[in-house]
Amino acid sequence: MEKRIFKCLVASPGDTKDERGLCLKIFKELNKGIGESFGFIIEERMWEHNTRPSFSGKYSQVTISGQLGNDYDVFVGIMNQKFGTETKVAGSGTEEEFNNAYERLKNKESVEIMFYFNDAPVKPSAINTSDLDKVRDFKRRVGDLGGYHWTYNGANDFENTFRTHLTDYFIKLYSKEKSGSTKENVQFEVLRAKFKENLDNSLQAFSSQPIIWVDPVISNTNEISQNPDENYTRRIDVIEIINNPESIIFNAPPQFGLTSLAHYMVLQSWERGNFWLYLDSHKAKSHNIHNAVVRETEAPGLKLSDVKAIILDSWNSHELDSFKKLKNLSDSYKDIPIIIMHTCMSSN
Repeated sequence: MEKRIFKCLVASPGDTKDERGLCLKIFKELNKGIGESFGFIIEERMWEHNTRPSFSGKYSQVTISGQLGNDYDVFVGIMNQKFGTETKVAGSGTEEEFNNAYERLKNKESVEIMFYFNDAPVKPSAINTSDLDKVRDFKRRVGDLGGYHWTYNGANDFENTFRTHLTDYFIKLYSKEKSGSTKENVQFEVLRAKFKENLDNSLQAFSSQPIIWVDPVISNTNEISQNPDENYTRRIDVIEIINNPESIIFNAPPQFGLTSLAHYMVLQSWERGNFWLYLDSHKAKSHNIHNAVVRETEAPGLKLSDVKAIILDSWNSHELDSFKKLKNLSDSYKDIPIIIMHTCMSSN
């Protein structure tokens, strides 16, 4: 089957190298996941990958824009603390590229514009007030044009947010375009691909092993017998937990695959028609863990009433604020089973 190509132009000043790298990472993830399911591929348009040295008789930004092309489907703008180098027609190359995209939008061409502004704190010594003023003025201008921009807090937040937004873009696009498919069917397939992707990515952590899922032996005791029959009688069926979820704690030392187990359970639950919410304890704060649950639920277009269980992964009882985090989560969602993936320290 011939795949449909979506060209994505990434425009940003030089202090967004991490975010640009994350865009490439997310494009590859989506190509491997939902792209395979629906027959499309995301093709990046970035100056560092899609331009070459050239003399056009005009200023450099015109040369760069000409080589990148103006037939992209998605425009992604990113700004951090720098505004960029002024061109002959705009305050920076990024602004000029945005202006071109906005003109296409005004001309009713099919282009999606996503703009992101970093709001993470910086060292006072690294602050350039002139650049910051230009970024703020441009952000205000984007808003005045009717644009809905997004503020993120550092590269990690950008990765999670942009992945969610781009996935949502394709969910909505294919719910309209895919013949004979309802939005619910498309959403199911897209999220199934995403959950499978999360499982595959977690398995890649074990780089010396083939990427394949093997059902773990989960025991209801910490004791491991030399008699394999005895271990088998103590074994807990993971599918039984998935079919009848209740609050439970899984204990295992680091590198024993708890994160892979968490993603496996999320995937298996989804295939059975139930949504289990995955939360990384390292990325959740005790004071706003409720907001994290709401955000991770609504991002793929679901509701809190859809959540049948919450998996809190990488929880460690020795970490500061860990019990407060768990208490706040339990108090906020008393009627939802909470499965804790507890990374415990080995006794050896």
